[in-house]
Amino acid sequence: MVQCCVPCCSDRNDVNKTVSYYRFPPDDKEKRRWLKFIRRDDFTPNYNSRVCGWHFPNGKAAGPTRFAWNERKAFPDHISHPIPTKRKKQMLPASVEDEGRAEPGP
Repeated sequence: MVQCCVPCCSDRNDVNKTVSYYRFPPDDKEKRRWLKFIRRDDFTPNYNSRVCGWHFPNGKAAGPTRFAWNERKAFPDHISHPIPTKRKKQMLPASVEDEGRAEPGP
């Protein structure tokens, strides 16, 4: 199974068979550029590390530029990629029983 190594991307070839996957370039300068683009400077890609084609406009492996964190402002086209959102926790109202209780005083 091939999986995209970009943070917040969950593309896998067993689920999405229409997307191509690209290996990191062998050139160190270009590889560092890709790592900077995907915001994984501390990541050391190996032979099996891949970036899915969704991150490359027009499917060209010239350097990934399309990410969940910049999709809405940079690529407002019809292609959509699920962007994880954090849900706010709802505050539950204090129960009536809790309001009536008072701690015993001295």
